Amino acid sequence: MQTTAENAESQTRKIDSNGSANAGQQAPDVARDFDLESLRLPQSFREAGVKRLLTRVPLRRPTKFEFVRVHPEHFFETTVIDLKDERETYVVDQRLSQEVLDLAMHVRFLLAITRQRVLLLWPIRLPGDDGKSNAWHESAAEAAEHAKTHWTSVRPNMSAGSYDIFQAAGNLSEPEWPEEPFDKILEIAFRGKVIDTFDHPVLRRLRGEM
Repeated sequence: MQTTAENAESQTRKIDSNGSANAGQQAPDVARDFDLESLRLPQSFREAGVKRLLTRVPLRRPTKFEFVRVHPEHFFETTVIDLKDERETYVVDQRLSQEVLDLAMHVRFLLAITRQRVLLLWPIRLPGDDGKSNAWHESAAEAAEHAKTHWTSVRPNMSAGSYDIFQAAGNLSEPEWPEEPFDKILEIAFRGKVIDTFDHPVLRRLRGEM
């Protein structure tokens, strides 16, 4: 029967023996066994990539945190009803425009894109039938014109009663405009946003009928 000391010595010999055996094994050749080429993207990976579909184009002006560019050619002038509390804008069929003059306004939608490649239609209010405008509308138009050639941010200045215009400080790349034709972009943007009957829910709500 082994004594306690003999057991300890046996355990020590066992550990030393395993350690010696492990130390004698050859370390794996990482450079030889790790195949980097199996992880490298092929040259054709861009061709096999997926394409993001254009399914939504918001009707809004840029936020104060966004730098945008405006397309130098694409614009669309129409009549809209702007529900500010709901942050919703509806386009009005011109056959109804005379019926909603007290509720609507004329705008020029400009095609714009953010640095994050978010496409939007930026509404710039046009002068009313009396030809009058104000500093908010005029400064927004100035900002949009500047954004045709420079990455631009527009930020409200409540004290001045107009928008301040900021140009990006960095040497930023030119915008990548979508391949879709402008008419298709308008169709996507206006989907579900057209008031084309006098009984449209928005008009009924504004008249207090529902």
